[in-house]
This record gives sequence, structure tokens and C-alpha cells, in this order.
Amino acid sequence: MSRQSNPRSSSKRKQTSPVENSNSQRRRFLSSSLPDLSESDTFSSVLGDSVREPQLYLAAMASPTSSSPNTPNLSTQDQPPFFQAQGKTFSLPDIIFGAFKNQNLVNQLVPVLAEAIMPTLKSAVESAFQSLNDTIKSQSETIDKQNHEIDTLHGKLKNAEKSNQDLQQQIWGLEESMDELEQYSRRTSLRFHNCPQPNSNNSTDSIIKDICREKLGIQITENDIFRSHPIGNRNNHGGIQIICRFQNWKTKNAVYKAKSKLKNSDIFVTEDLTRYRQGIIHELSAAKRLRKVHSFWTNDGRIFTKLSENGQKYLIKSISELHKIAPLPSDEQRG
Repeated sequence: MSRQSNPRSSSKRKQTSPVENSNSQRRRFLSSSLPDLSESDTFSSVLGDSVREPQLYLAAMASPTSSSPNTPNLSTQDQPPFFQAQGKTFSLPDIIFGAFKNQNLVNQLVPVLAEAIMPTLKSAVESAFQSLNDTIKSQSETIDKQNHEIDTLHGKLKNAEKSNQDLQQQIWGLEESMDELEQYSRRTSLRFHNCPQPNSNNSTDSIIKDICREKLGIQITENDIFRSHPIGNRNNHGGIQIICRFQNWKTKNAVYKAKSKLKNSDIFVTEDLTRYRQGIIHELSAAKRLRKVHSFWTNDGRIFTKLSENGQKYLIKSISELHKIAPLPSDEQRG
């Protein structure tokens, strides 16, 4: 009644456009004229069949320009949109909030909305699963391809390992052959240990002749010696090592067989072995100290050993062969 008795206020209200009003002013105006939408009868009387039939309501929301007499009119001149029904104005948010207070309407709208969004949801899920399946299939194909490549590489690796073993066997064979040839070139040489120091009046040839004559009882001449010279430095007792190459194997062998006569002397005689065979002798010396072998000796460059005094005689060609018959601890365990 206050609106009808105050024409100034009414005209002023007509002159003011909805665009110029603030959202708060619009809500205050609507709240004074909007019926209680929580009551289904009142809301149905305002919106008509659009509430009683949710499909009509949704159609009205989607097509506000419908000419149905029971469909609200939507004005797009202002945001948020307004509906005109039975001479009253309602904003879309107010209608939505009011509708959600109506449990009966909600119960009717939920199946409709579910049915409406189900195809889209189903399509989205199927698309996601299809994408996931495609990814899994692609990854499976990649894994299968990589497994095939790994199997191929394993085959190549096995072939390479076999080739490497064959090459290693060939290398060992060549090294053994070279060692045999080198040892054969030394078959006429002997090493005399703890010999007197040579001087201007006493050459290494003279020292060797004196040892053979005085210590071993073998008469040799300078013609029996092809060459002799000192090797290495003096030891702690002032003695040196002299390597002597004889003219023939018979003279060398006669001197070597008489070496047992030097037991009571500081001087001793050994064969001139290759560096590799010297390493085997070093291992045999360690094995004897550890009582793994009883004795060892050389004969014409070949190395022999016994595990006991009356035991079997073994020909040792490599350190690995020695370790098979007489396992030795590591260098750290020995020390």
C-alpha cells in the first residue's frame, strides 16, 4: 500500500533501469515481492506446469522465449536474467535457490538431470578408458619390443663372451708358446748367486771357472763359456749374481747336475728361467714356507714339485695349476 500512496516513489522507481540498480538493491526488491519458494503450492502457482513437470521447467530454462502461457519469460537485457510470471519478477538465482528448497521438485529433477548427463558421463568414461587402454597397449608393445631387443642383445653378449673366451685361450696358448721359445733360448744359461765382486784382475769368466773347478770339481776353459756378466745389484752380504751362457747344453747340464756340491757354500746355482717361471718359483717358495708342498726343483727349464717326501711328482706349467694341487691363501692372509 505504501507503493500506491507514494506516486513520487513509484515514478522514480519506473525511471530507474535494472542496469543502474545494484545487485543488493535488486535482491531487496525481489525479496519483498518473491513468494516463499520453499512451499510447493506457492511455487507451483507462480511457475505453473514448469514445476509440476520438470521437463517443462528445464525446457523453459533452456528456451526462455517460448510462447507457452505457463513458461516464464526470460529477459536477456540484464544479468543475472529475470523471469516474469503472473506479473511478478524473479531472478534466476532466486528461482534456483527456491527450487532446491522444494524436496519434491528436487526428487523429480534428479532423475531427469541424471538421465541428461548420463550419456555425456558415459561417453567421457568410455573415452578415458579407451585412452587408457590405448596407452597400455602402446606401452605393452614397447615393452615387448624392448624385451625382444634385450633378448637379441643377450644372444650377442653370449656370442661375444664365447668369442672372448676363445680369444683368451688363443692368447694363453700364444703366451705359453712364447714362454717356451724364450726358455729354450736360455737352455744353455745358468745363474750363479752370491758370487764375489768382479774387478780389473778378476772377470766374471774367471769367477765362473774358479767356482766350477774349486767348488764343483769340473774343469772348464774360457772356450766353454760363450758369455758371462753380472746382473742386478750386490746383496746384503756383498755378493752378486752372475749369469753365464755356456757354449753348449752338455757343459751347462754337467755344471747344473753338480750343484749339490755347493750345499756347504754361500754360492748356489739355478737355471736361467723366464720371468713367468720365476713367478711360479716365487709361489712355490711361499707354498713351502706354509708347508703346502714338500719340495720343488727345475730341470731344463721345467718346474716340478712334490706335496710330500714320497708323494707324486707334479709338473707345474702355471700358477693356476699350482693352486689347484696346493691352494694358497691370499697375499693379505699370508702377511
